[in-house]
Amino acid sequence: MKKFVLTLMILFGSLVLYANSIQVMDEKSGSSIDWTNSNYIAEGLCPLNSKYDRGVAIKKAMDYAKMEAIANLFMMINSTNISLEATGQDYMADVTIKQEIEGLVRNVKVTSQELVEEYGAEFAKVTVVAGIYGNGSAGSVLLKKSVEEERKVLDKQDVKIIEQPKVSVKTEEPIVIAKASAIPVKIEKTTETIIEKEKIEYAPAIVSIDKPYTGLIINALGFKLDRSMSLKIRLENGDIIWTGASFDFEKLADKGILSYANSIDEAKKLGRAGDNPLVIYAKNVVGNGKFRTDICITADDAAVMKNENAKSKFMDDFKIIVVSNY
Repeated sequence: MKKFVLTLMILFGSLVLYANSIQVMDEKSGSSIDWTNSNYIAEGLCPLNSKYDRGVAIKKAMDYAKMEAIANLFMMINSTNISLEATGQDYMADVTIKQEIEGLVRNVKVTSQELVEEYGAEFAKVTVVAGIYGNGSAGSVLLKKSVEEERKVLDKQDVKIIEQPKVSVKTEEPIVIAKASAIPVKIEKTTETIIEKEKIEYAPAIVSIDKPYTGLIINALGFKLDRSMSLKIRLENGDIIWTGASFDFEKLADKGILSYANSIDEAKKLGRAGDNPLVIYAKNVVGNGKFRTDICITADDAAVMKNENAKSKFMDDFKIIVVSNY
């Protein structure tokens, strides 16, 4: 038992060191983040020890495989730290946050336990799942810290009317947003952030007068968008026009800012955006450093989004889905 606990401590103690190689380690461990259903999924493997009776060997191997799965899950939680790393923040280095997450990660759901053969040997394989969002979830710990830091930055900005190159052709009004240019952001050239063979032609948002919109779908197909817990929506000049940090954290932690889908059809089937979602096309994706987590939209589409949300408050309730196949 002591060896069992020690193994867990060693695994947890060394995980943060591998943050920069998380993508490689995910491929080896079979761990992944299901952004569509907002779940962390991780696997653990352990060979059966022939010196024990078969029943005992299976039990011990399953226990160790579960611990490995939990360790891999911890790394997956670290990888949701994308937007925080992009701004130079490494919250996982905070001992208090790390300890809180470790405690929550131990309370995971085992979805499968099985024996598999690999390389001529028999292994115990355990798969665990944990929700990204929800009260008491490990992901919400990171999200709370992210929101706290983001609010500090946004509170320093002056709220005023920013003059765009033109007023909206749809509303004939300037767009009121919080001036956030002081937040570091690198505007990437469109040609550098689009997978050319999968480039989707931009189409302006079309407003329907039949009934109010129930949610928002942002089509970012073809862009190299890094998925994040705290995505921001920006204008093409980089200024922020929407961020979850401005809303009630309890509601935010319960469902997250948004969900991701791999296609428009999949997004509509999720139900999060309702039966009459407003569809807006991304014009670019931006970030700071190697991560591109935020989406830029046109001034006209921002006006449509702002005005339609004022009618039915779908964004205030985080009824947002981003479609990305990257």
